[in-house]
Parts: sequence; C-alpha cells; structure tokens
Amino acid sequence: MNPTSPAPETKTLLITGATSGIGYAAARHFIELGWKLVITGRDKARLERACEKLKQETGAEVLGILADSAELSHLGPLVQTLDECNIRLDGLLLNAGVFQPFALTDMSDELYEQTMQVNFKGPLFTLNALLPKLNRGASVVYTSSIAVDKGFAGAAIYSASKGAFEAAMKALNLELAGQKIRINSLRPGVTLTEIQQKAGFSQAQIDGLGGQLAATAFGDFLLPSHMLSALTFLLSPGSEGVIGTTVTVDGGYCL
Repeated sequence: MNPTSPAPETKTLLITGATSGIGYAAARHFIELGWKLVITGRDKARLERACEKLKQETGAEVLGILADSAELSHLGPLVQTLDECNIRLDGLLLNAGVFQPFALTDMSDELYEQTMQVNFKGPLFTLNALLPKLNRGASVVYTSSIAVDKGFAGAAIYSASKGAFEAAMKALNLELAGQKIRINSLRPGVTLTEIQQKAGFSQAQIDGLGGQLAATAFGDFLLPSHMLSALTFLLSPGSEGVIGTTVTVDGGYCL
C-alpha cells in the first residue's frame, strides 16, 4: 500500500438476531474484517453474553441493542440509540427469524402471526425505520431460506414468510435505487444452529436429519461459517451491481 494513501474508511454493519447461529458468526467475521458492529437480540442476558464473548474473541467493542423483531415498539429506541451514538450504517443484515414447524391442521392464528411477524413484518418495518441511518450505497441482506423454493412438510407458513420478503425485495430495490441502497437475500440450506432445538427437535431427530443429509452432495449439515463468504460478497462494494438477487448456499441439497 502507498504510505501516502488514506487509510480505508471503517464500515459499520448492523445485524439483527446476532446472539447465536449465522448472526453471531457473521458478527465475529465482519469484526475480523475490520468492520464496526452493532447487533440486536430479543433477550437482554443473551445479548450481553454475545457482546462480551465477541469482545473476548476479537478484542472489539460491540454495541448491543435490545430489539425484538416481533415488537415494532422496539424500533424507536433502536433508532434513537443509533442517533445518540452518531452511528450510520454501511450494511444491514436482517437475520432475526423464527422457525416453528406445524402442520396445516395444527395452525392457529397465534402461530401464523408469530411466524409472519418475525420473518416478514419485522424485517420490513426494521428496514423502513433504519432507512434514515443507511448511507448512500449501503447494502442490505435478508437471511431467507431454501424453503422458499423447496417444500418441507410442516413449513408452509415459514416458507410463505420468507418468500413474502423476497417478493417485496424486488419492488423495494426500485424504490431505493435513487439512494443506491440495494437489497439481496441469502438462502441457507439445512444449517446446524440452535434453531433445531428452538423448533422442538429432539437430539434423535437432529441426528436423523443429519443421516438424511448424508445423501446430499455436501453430505452433512452446513455450519454458520459456510455462509460467511456469500455474506462478505453481498455486503461488500464489490457486489454493487448485484441487486434483488438470492444467493443459495445449500451444499447441493436442492440438486
């Protein structure tokens, strides 16, 4: 590097739902790349532990803000905190999500609303609230799912919730084109995180799912680390021409 050239400007990324899984792995990864991180979570204790763990692992201070994607009332304090800290964003990873499998015959209004609230309405309203904090040319990435294209028994509403945001993404890109803000989505395959336990899977069921994955091209569960290269590309200026695209990282599951 030319010693007289200015140092590259530090970029700032906000990740929703970053206390575990893909969100946490992404936070650590982007810190290591030199980004400043703001993370959110819906549980105060878990959020504090995640921030402390990131500090221990990377040495970086991370701003954690309590915000539940299912609670639109949390958006005002989220934006206010960013204002108070004079933070503007170069990247936004809408990662917070919920997976609650249930059959159509077991569907209730409560189950339907919770899934749609967290996976579709929450990210949509979060994006809207944070628009004034996004720098020109900012990149937004939504953590979607291969369930948008591939059917899974018990995942009808989950698939619909993820697909709804991807459908909205196309129109939103046209609306935000004047600010050079672009939105893309990442579709992870079957990734081993806490999501299986949260969905009520027993260890035997998780092991059984792993056995089924042995027949795929990858041959096993994916890990959060397998998503990082795709996220790095989508959130970097090098992908500025990639707009309204879905990037699938599924280990060949959908072949």
